[in-house]
Amino acid sequence: MLGLNVAIAFTSYQSGILYFFGATARGPHLHQSGMPKPMGLHLDGAGRLALAAGAQILRFENVLEAHERINDGFDGR
Repeated sequence: MLGLNVAIAFTSYQSGILYFFGATARGPHLHQSGMPKPMGLHLDGAGRLALAAGAQILRFENVLEAHERINDGFDGR
């Protein structure tokens, strides 16, 4: 995945977790976030991710500029 510059997002309703799987310069990386009853995911053309979770819809959006990084490696692009 490192050479492809992609990531995969998926949910587990039973465990209540939203997963993001991708790669960093150091290798594969899995991020987990607890969510209330995570279900459907939708990625729009502008890079925003919507998640249906319980009785709500959550929207995740990259707020970093192209040159900004968090924890010396994560940029959302």
